[in-house]
Amino acid sequence: MLNPIYLDTARLGQTSPTALAAQFDFVRLTAEEPSSLYFEKFLQHGSRAWTKSRHGQFSGLHSWSGIAGLKRKLADIAGFSASPRVLLSGQSTPLVELAAHMLSRQCCRILTTDLTWPAWQVTIERIARRSHIPVVVVPIRDAILNGRASVEDVVELIRERFCREFCDGLFLPAVDNLGLRIPVRAIVRSIRERTDLRFCVVDGAQAIGHAPASISDQDCDLFLAGCHKWIGAYQPLRLAIAPNRHTQPVIEETFRSLIRQGELRDSLLSFTEQLDSGTLDGISETTNLTPLFAARGAARVFPRNASRWGLFRQQLQNARMVRSLASQAGWLTPEPDEGFLTGIVLIQSADRKVRALPPDVLRRHLHDEGIIATTYADGLVRLSMPARGFQRDEVQLITQALQSVSRHTTPLGRPVDTAPVPAELPSAGFVDQSTMRPASTGSLVL
Repeated sequence: MLNPIYLDTARLGQTSPTALAAQFDFVRLTAEEPSSLYFEKFLQHGSRAWTKSRHGQFSGLHSWSGIAGLKRKLADIAGFSASPRVLLSGQSTPLVELAAHMLSRQCCRILTTDLTWPAWQVTIERIARRSHIPVVVVPIRDAILNGRASVEDVVELIRERFCREFCDGLFLPAVDNLGLRIPVRAIVRSIRERTDLRFCVVDGAQAIGHAPASISDQDCDLFLAGCHKWIGAYQPLRLAIAPNRHTQPVIEETFRSLIRQGELRDSLLSFTEQLDSGTLDGISETTNLTPLFAARGAARVFPRNASRWGLFRQQLQNARMVRSLASQAGWLTPEPDEGFLTGIVLIQSADRKVRALPPDVLRRHLHDEGIIATTYADGLVRLSMPARGFQRDEVQLITQALQSVSRHTTPLGRPVDTAPVPAELPSAGFVDQSTMRPASTGSLVL
């Protein structure tokens, strides 16, 4: 049988070869230079501080150009080519909290949708509540997934609610965790034609490295993302990009204030800020630096945005084929407007016995049949499309796997293995919230 097909990138991406090489050589370097002045100069200024012999010895680190160089490269991958302010963090929470504080301090009323990741919605509401700032939630997921809403309908709905509720702050995902691509630029520009938008935050966790960048420097004030999914770094490294030069000063002021007050706590965030500014205080907490080198290694060969369109079209083509295969195998598929589609496919079993299976059992069965995917309650499965065409034997494997699960037995007639399985079979060691049940989709029946 073929090796399992990895269709779980929306959870954790497979480590790219250049990210793997960078990690390997960084670990070797730490064995030789664990904490020297030479090592600190390398961290801050990059491999240009090396001798020729070092370049040959640690070829996987050639692309390392210091913290500033890493920030510039990640901003470029996200599609922001000006001079954005970039923050790097080992955890998402401090950066989401920064975004929530900015919305609460700059705005009188915040609008979100039911596409917001549930944990981030809780964070926004918690911090807004401190300042007595109302948060308006617009439900749109059900209408999009069931094909009742077009892109134009969603733009108009959000604009009208934004104006009617007298909102002036906005938090939107560029792509939500179930794969719906949101027309952020059209929404922002439509709102600004009618009223004042004081601060806009975009969650790009599922967009960066997946969908081609389509948000300009003026369309958002803070862009949140990470390197462990579609970029292929695997090691958790989160980033917040402030591309709008008009709001950069107030973001910087708020960030510094929150750091002084102890509100934003992340050892990697503190260390990279000190290292980037050349002001190491000598008392920062020990932190794991490997994610920095993994991210730079993955970014080394990452295609520029112009090339992403061709790769994205391949993902969309793969998605159409997989939806067709799933439908023929007895699965139900949503029918959103074409403008919402991405390389993430959502399917749901039509069999009530399969829908009654615990998510980990369904995931185990798919894995045994050769597919690594994300599973949810009620028979929901999320599949991430590669940016290459499927081989014929891979198409056959996907078809057979989906047919087998529909019969809720293996091809040999054995019952489904109901033993529990860890949430992260291919990537033990990191816990990802993708295993949580998605936000309610209302009366969704795919």
